[in-house]
Amino acid sequence: MEKEPSNQLPKWESGWGARHTQIFLYFTCVSVVYTLRLNLTLAVVAMTTSNYKRIPLGPAEKALVLSSFFWGYGTLQTILGNLGRKTNAVRVLSICVIISAILSLAIPLAAIHFGAVGIIVVRVLMGITQGGVYPNINNLLSMWAVPQEKSVLSPLVFNGTAFGTFVALISSGIIAAQFDWPSIFYSSGILGAVVGVALLYFGKCSPSEHKGISKEELEFMNKSLGENRSEKMRKLAVPWKKILTSVPMIMLTVTHWCNSWGFWTLSSLTPTYMNGVLHFEVERNGFLSALSPLTSLLLSFVFALVSMKIRTLMRPIYMKRMWNSIGMYGTAFTLIFLAYTEDPTIAVTLITAGSGAAIASNLGFQTNHIDLSPNFAGILYSFTNSIANFASIFGPLISTYLIKDNSDVNQWRIVFLLAAGILTFGNTCFLFFGTTETQEWNEGAIKEVE
Repeated sequence: MEKEPSNQLPKWESGWGARHTQIFLYFTCVSVVYTLRLNLTLAVVAMTTSNYKRIPLGPAEKALVLSSFFWGYGTLQTILGNLGRKTNAVRVLSICVIISAILSLAIPLAAIHFGAVGIIVVRVLMGITQGGVYPNINNLLSMWAVPQEKSVLSPLVFNGTAFGTFVALISSGIIAAQFDWPSIFYSSGILGAVVGVALLYFGKCSPSEHKGISKEELEFMNKSLGENRSEKMRKLAVPWKKILTSVPMIMLTVTHWCNSWGFWTLSSLTPTYMNGVLHFEVERNGFLSALSPLTSLLLSFVFALVSMKIRTLMRPIYMKRMWNSIGMYGTAFTLIFLAYTEDPTIAVTLITAGSGAAIASNLGFQTNHIDLSPNFAGILYSFTNSIANFASIFGPLISTYLIKDNSDVNQWRIVFLLAAGILTFGNTCFLFFGTTETQEWNEGAIKEVE
């Protein structure tokens, strides 16, 4: 029987604390990272239709440019995640964000002088750099998200994906129409640099390292999470054999891979679909594409509120399965309908609904790594995310290969049905094999150190 700590918080802790400020910083970090990651999604349409600085990119080059971010994304994830766990997760995370911002500023210059090759080189470097973001976010969440609030605060951080995507798409269309496409990368690059510096200055690795935290909150967090957790985490050796042979871990990896295929196929190709099939111009394309992450963002708060209200009524594993099914089955359901419609209004509604449903997965498998092993949450996420990275690469690439003509509805149908099938398979694996129980190798590692 799975148990959770008491849901009751001390009266003095019902308001805003130092831990909430840290959570907000991580949310901002994830948001700006996704803005930097997705600004090319709409910019690639704008740069090929610009009258001022047009970059000629064919369908194959577009596919390579859009997928290039993920070519190096998985190479250093485990190394950077373990580096942050053993040294200073905030510093590693901040440096990753700042370097990503600088690379975003370099994209226009690379595109104008070297074309597709220049963009690909910069995006590969950005992918390598951003590999350290999510593992260290998980390292920090294990230090700051107390069990009484974990089911809400952790998903809220990952909801930065929806906010960052919304900002990238809604701003990119407007900026491209008013100032041309290079400004898309300049504005997001400056924003990323500001957030990275702010995180470096205000972020803290653990409550004990936060000089501004109140004595009461520090005592409360030490009681909830344990004293000197960061020091213990830094000493632990990673039990790779047990991690790689763990059934819940294997199934979590499969689920993550399938979700990445569906998410990135839909996210990266939506502007192309709207432009080719629905015949929307760049500015309108950006606005309509931004409806999906806006809906996701709004629903994320609704889902978090509902989760908070019903968490005492359901066992944690049933909560995870329910939210993950809404996220992955829900998205698959809308993709199936999208495959058989040619009506622009219905198509936009389905894309928006599918993206909105997908955010529920943040309350499902996305935060399951911390459940399985709080001490190795960053390592677990770096591993599953590295494997899922292949789906992020091949999903858009294979989808683009299948679509010879962007205006052919029948070719898009194959892409949407394929993504729906993969999402369905991934969630089914999670339903049968997923768990929220802390694995024995997490506790065993602690005992060994002690």
